[in-house]
Amino acid sequence: MAAPHIAGIAALLISRGIIGPANIQNRLQSTAIDRGPIGWDPDYGWGLANAAAAVASGNTASSLSAFSGEISGSTITRQSNLVLVNSNGSFIVTNAANGTKSVFAWQDFNGNGLVDSGDMYGRVDGIVITAGGNTTGITITVQLYTGSPITVASGP
Repeated sequence: MAAPHIAGIAALLISRGIIGPANIQNRLQSTAIDRGPIGWDPDYGWGLANAAAAVASGNTASSLSAFSGEISGSTITRQSNLVLVNSNGSFIVTNAANGTKSVFAWQDFNGNGLVDSGDMYGRVDGIVITAGGNTTGITITVQLYTGSPITVASGP
């Protein structure tokens, strides 16, 4: 009965933009709940498949990151630390460049460093940031991203 479960998880991963047999296999193995001896073993294989961890469908905020920067065309120039969003949706942008910036929230589901199909993404423009200070109290609506890929680059 494992085959239909794994096929279902694989379909969910594909819908999140994780494609290719090697990528899917890696995601399934790296998120499995280990049973028996540590790592692969003949009795339990890689362990119990964990669909929620594999597709990160639990709480999006659990691995959602926020940062400030500027967007131009298909490139976001990150100009602050990349910080995790707390489970209640709050975050503090730290070490940000001075000026009026955009604040982004992003969850890179396939780990390729691009905002692309299947990722969770949102942004708010026009946030005034004071260098060296912490920017708080920003509400960003994130949604499943379906546009052209956006490169996320570190700032100057």
